[in-house]
Amino acid sequence: MNRLSFFLLSAFMLMLCACDDNVQLFRDAALQLDNTRHTLTDEFDYWPDCGIRVTGSHLASLISLEGLQKLLPCPLFVSGPHDAENGVWDLENPEQFGHYNPKAIQYLADLAEKVVADAAFVKMSQGLVDEYLYDKMHVMMVLHDALYDEKLPDYMGYDADDPRYVREDIFKDLLASNGGGISAAPVFANCMNLSAPPRDYYPFWDLNHLYFWARRWSDGTIDLFYKALSTVFKAYYPTYDFNLDRYWQEPEYYDYEEDEA
Repeated sequence: MNRLSFFLLSAFMLMLCACDDNVQLFRDAALQLDNTRHTLTDEFDYWPDCGIRVTGSHLASLISLEGLQKLLPCPLFVSGPHDAENGVWDLENPEQFGHYNPKAIQYLADLAEKVVADAAFVKMSQGLVDEYLYDKMHVMMVLHDALYDEKLPDYMGYDADDPRYVREDIFKDLLASNGGGISAAPVFANCMNLSAPPRDYYPFWDLNHLYFWARRWSDGTIDLFYKALSTVFKAYYPTYDFNLDRYWQEPEYYDYEEDEA
């Protein structure tokens, strides 16, 4: 589960890591989404019908952690097990996860806005984003927007008006269980009607995405990551308009009495 920071960052670094001097480098990389390679040898390759893990594995072949750090004016992490300067990810650490530097994420979010402001580039790369990144970005957008929706407390059965209390329950549940979720998080995930790869491949698809948001809530960068993600996503999919009613589905309960009858 500690790989999630790596996976999501890899998935979006191609959208974020451009400045006036390296726009062409960014464009060249982004236009190679159909020419990536699998870099995590211990993972089965389901690309592109996959989750964050395999997506990150492929996108890491286009730009490295060390390369990303060189593009930034400040350290990428303020704490955690990863060594960005030397390009070393600690992906198996059960105790720690990387805490991103808010200044670095703000820098990347600002760059994302400049990059996707180029309508010609967006049009040129639309097909590749549709095929390789849309589903992952979409699920992240929907989960975040649902967590901040004012209707969420009622949908989850909470006696509170502020979705913050529900959101914090979900995040604390995930952080305490190292991403597994034992109470609020699984209920929320099971009620979100999201398209996903086959469940036998990724039985924890929704929880894995939620766990990333929980970590970003914990390290204080959730708003900055969402700003970057939504800027990119809405540039490619401007008609996106979140409505909790569209995604919420009541969980199915097994009727033991009817079965016994």
